Amino acid sequence: MKGLLLKDYFAIKSSMIILLIGFVVFGFGVSFYAPPYVLMLIASIILGQFVTTTIYSDRKCGWLKSSITFPTSKKSHVSSKYIMYALLCLLGIVVGLALSIIITSIRNEIDTHLLLLFTCMTTTMIFMSGAILIPCYYFIKEELSGAIGILAYGISGVFFFGMIKLIENHVLALTISIFTAIILFVISWCFLCQQIINRDI
Repeated sequence: MKGLLLKDYFAIKSSMIILLIGFVVFGFGVSFYAPPYVLMLIASIILGQFVTTTIYSDRKCGWLKSSITFPTSKKSHVSSKYIMYALLCLLGIVVGLALSIIITSIRNEIDTHLLLLFTCMTTTMIFMSGAILIPCYYFIKEELSGAIGILAYGISGVFFFGMIKLIENHVLALTISIFTAIILFVISWCFLCQQIINRDI
């Protein structure tokens, strides 16, 4: 498992560092037109997409087929993608949160309500969309990845704001949203691990 995670890390390391540097510059620009807290969601989505890159690159170069000769199971490969996705998205939240706090502190415009709302929204959307995206990336064509991504993030966004509208107690709504998203992520993880055993990837 550690080896699989390191393989993906070294594959995306250079691109990720460059992207993060560019994101800081981009973040300051976006903050003039939207709440800075939205940077958490943007950073998480961008970093999470690196997992897509590793899955498709593994498929293209035949690594997935040749990996059956390695002392690692298909389940381990799948698990490494879910773990990498979660770690990258959480890194996106941390980077986006830090940048948004710096920007709002400079402007003296810290809004704890918006901070909580965007943190919960980002957490819900990345885990719920990840539950949809990762299984799809294993079996669909790369050309359809954009459409699947839009659909996944759209569904998770509708779910989050739907919970806010349906439940008057916002703390309860946010808690249920996050809990549901994480549960779906775990179910998706377990489901794909079972399905991948007898599938040709």
